[in-house]
Amino acid sequence: MKQDSKSAYIVVKDCRESILSHREWKASDDYALFHFTPLRIINDPTLFSDCTFADVFLNHKTSWGAPIPSTFQKFFGDIVRLLIPEHQKLVLNIADLYEGYFEPDEVIREILEPEKANYTFLDKQIETKHRTLVFECQLEHLETIADRAFSSSLIDIDGFVIKEPWMDVFQRWVEAGNTDIMFRQLIRDVNLAFGVWGDHNGLFICTDKLTLEQLTLLFHSSELEKRVARYISAQNGD
Repeated sequence: MKQDSKSAYIVVKDCRESILSHREWKASDDYALFHFTPLRIINDPTLFSDCTFADVFLNHKTSWGAPIPSTFQKFFGDIVRLLIPEHQKLVLNIADLYEGYFEPDEVIREILEPEKANYTFLDKQIETKHRTLVFECQLEHLETIADRAFSSSLIDIDGFVIKEPWMDVFQRWVEAGNTDIMFRQLIRDVNLAFGVWGDHNGLFICTDKLTLEQLTLLFHSSELEKRVARYISAQNGD
């Protein structure tokens, strides 16, 4: 369980120590961002000395202390939109790990091909290999995509905010190998990257374009912070 500050409804928490204190970065944990093999080994933590690693979640919790997934999912699209500067685009990497709730071919046929959006397929390995759909997600379709992606807790979701979402850059990262050097290059190439937690109740964010303070201000100075506060207060009967 991740601790948080009670002073904000959108919580931004430094998770650098959680990321860099372990040599093995597992594909099955909440920080499994762009894993295509079961492990990423961090040989040189200093590669990430100028990077921000943060957990972002909403301060609305169950009786046992975990952030409530449905509250996070309600505001997921709004949170993601705040992370996308002007002239940047969103690329999602989604894999249905076991249950068959997210159908890539349907997304391609119903959304991506009519919009002539870029997409490709890669693999993610957690015990066995799973096909992932990597695609440019136009923001007007984000809620539709999110509804499908959150339909099962076994759907894995990564996001990348990038100026030009050419799919070959993702293949180049794969070809470079699942290493700390590759991941540092990925962070350089994108404005920001995020992974949805396994329970679909928060985000892991990494970037070298924003400090932790800038990322925190982005959320806490937004109208979204007030909207989340009103929603949580109403849910709590305040």
